[in-house]
Amino acid sequence: MLFLGWGKDGGSRGRLEGWLNTAGRAGPEHFHRLSAESSARKSGNKRLIQAWVLLILRHIAVMAVKLTEHQIEVVLSTLDGWKQANGQITKEYQFPDFIAAGMFVTGVNLEAEKANHHPELLHRYQIVKIQLSTHDVGGISELDLRMAKKLDARAKPLQG
Repeated sequence: MLFLGWGKDGGSRGRLEGWLNTAGRAGPEHFHRLSAESSARKSGNKRLIQAWVLLILRHIAVMAVKLTEHQIEVVLSTLDGWKQANGQITKEYQFPDFIAAGMFVTGVNLEAEKANHHPELLHRYQIVKIQLSTHDVGGISELDLRMAKKLDARAKPLQG
């Protein structure tokens, strides 16, 4: 098992390079060996910790699991207006005007960037259609359902 700790020079750069060079091969069993907190005490490098956290979160996002039909149906029953079709979930939002719809699209962009999970969207005057799927798993994952809930929350105050 590879320990992603100190680099050749014992400094931050070596540790980060070690992580970057092995991130593609390292599985979840390696994450418990990483201790950003103890490394922070040793190196005092806040930027290194932020880089590690981002890399770990991106790796975890890639590890999404495709949901079963039953799991999708159960969760969709709790979401208003979302439908499943062709390996994705979709919803069409109606807004009072173009400005409200545009503000919603901006909110979608912000949520997508935060989650590193980007939907397909179509904006036509006061209507916005969202399609969510996780390409890495070839279907619908928990990431899509979480995003659907967040987008519903963003849309509600704009639908006036």
